[in-house]
Amino acid sequence: MVEAANVNAPVDIAPPRRPATRWRAATWVAGILASVALLAPSSVGAASVPAKGADAFVDSIGVNTHTYYTGTVYYKRFQEWRAKLSQAGVRHIRENLVPNRSDQYQRLNELAGSGIRSTLIMGDPTEGVSGLETLLSIARNKIRDSLAALEGTNEFDLSGRASWRTELAAYHRKLSELANADPSLSSLPLIGPSIVHWDSMDELGDISSQLDYGNIHSYPDGYQPESNLDSHFSHSAANSSSKPVMATETGYHTALGWTADHKPASEAAMATYVPRMYLEYFRRGVARTFSYELLDEAAGSDDREDNFGLLRHDLSEKPAFSALRNTIRILEDPGASFAPGSLDYSLSGSPSDLRQVLLQKSDGSFYLALWRASSVWDPVKRVTLSPSTATVTVDVNSTLATAERYAPNTSDAPLASFPDPNGPLSVGVGPQVTILKLAPAVATSPPPSTPDPAPPAPEPSPEPEPVPPEPSPEPEPVPPEPSPEPEPAPAPAPPAPRPVQTPAPVTSPPTAAPQPPAAGALRRAARQRKIRKRRARARARAARVSRRTGRPGMRLMFASRAR
Repeated sequence: MVEAANVNAPVDIAPPRRPATRWRAATWVAGILASVALLAPSSVGAASVPAKGADAFVDSIGVNTHTYYTGTVYYKRFQEWRAKLSQAGVRHIRENLVPNRSDQYQRLNELAGSGIRSTLIMGDPTEGVSGLETLLSIARNKIRDSLAALEGTNEFDLSGRASWRTELAAYHRKLSELANADPSLSSLPLIGPSIVHWDSMDELGDISSQLDYGNIHSYPDGYQPESNLDSHFSHSAANSSSKPVMATETGYHTALGWTADHKPASEAAMATYVPRMYLEYFRRGVARTFSYELLDEAAGSDDREDNFGLLRHDLSEKPAFSALRNTIRILEDPGASFAPGSLDYSLSGSPSDLRQVLLQKSDGSFYLALWRASSVWDPVKRVTLSPSTATVTVDVNSTLATAERYAPNTSDAPLASFPDPNGPLSVGVGPQVTILKLAPAVATSPPPSTPDPAPPAPEPSPEPEPVPPEPSPEPEPVPPEPSPEPEPAPAPAPPAPRPVQTPAPVTSPPTAAPQPPAAGALRRAARQRKIRKRRARARARAARVSRRTGRPGMRLMFASRAR
């Protein structure tokens, strides 16, 4: 957004920036190809779909802040909103770096102490090379451990300066040179400058050699978040070529009395759209997405600039903040990195606007996010819309231990569980995000840090070969005699095909997510079932031998017990 002096937006992501060309482009293209696999057609057959890390999605979430805005709630109530941001699980903020503001540097370091790192905008051409060097010195010496990324100038094509293009090109080239030459800063990703107008992007031209990530400000103008990404990708490539991009500003304002450009959304519509926005951008390969912004900057105002917050001016939560917090709590998975696996599943009955994102946690459980890319708000007429819900059937072609349904617009706890997780799972999918947790009976990824011990070998039987039963004139077998210590028979295999099931409501949400059984325990259970079956067959044969010969079938009985 256009702001007062020193107001802009940065971005952040992890890979070091030093080798900054070919491998990064190749990595981004691979990521885009992987994301294509997550696009949901109207009906898909069984396929093994590669997952992305659930925590990688959480780490792609950011918000814009203004810790240095004196006289505003950003400044006066910093500790309160810092606590809310930390409790929500947001890990990234973006704002301008301002010279001679030790209070800002202290606050950025405090945020880093809460696990929240900063992407910082590094001034603009009006500050000259000396101003740029000052900002880089601050980044290096005062806040280095708080930084996630450096960002070029914010929306300088709106400056009104006739020579904006040549000034911006020279300034960003110098930023790239100085940052790359600084041993302390060269590992930080460098995001390109943000440009508002598409013809300005064409005018600036290709500066991809001087950035690691392109930059888009893809505000949906009150419409659904999926509506305009293709256009922003296409136009931003004029500056960043095939490099990956970050959306350093996007989001919704709720100033319903605003009548100029950039239309509003209702708070309810914003709540539906915000989780979709972060998931859609991640699905499309955007490296990090920053919602503009965390706080409403004024109360009772019809100015759009005062009403972009996820929190209201009094720090009360808009529904969008609660929905984002729930989404993060459902999907966060901090810890060591791992290579996500794949899940073989199919969808049927899905509408053409269905979207899906498959994620996986380090315990092997998969999380399938589903939603319809439909509008819930008409930003021109400013009325609520009521799109339909579609019944989608999910068939997973591997054994599941549990299947649960989450609705982040309602809660961070599971709302329902499926009685038979291995039957077809029927779920209603509408404009709000629905998340299915699919926990495999045996975790597929990552491999356990210590292998499960192999099940003990069966004890040797005195009679390893059971005597085959004598021919019987009667075709039907006699039921086995009861054992002195009967063991429960294994449950019969469920019939196929199974009827489609709907999840049963969870009346008391579990305090901890169920964990899939260990692989070793499953192998031992399968072996015990086989042993019980062999015992039952041996006892039946012994009974037949005893009946027909008048002799007790002790050999077979002994063999069955030994086994």
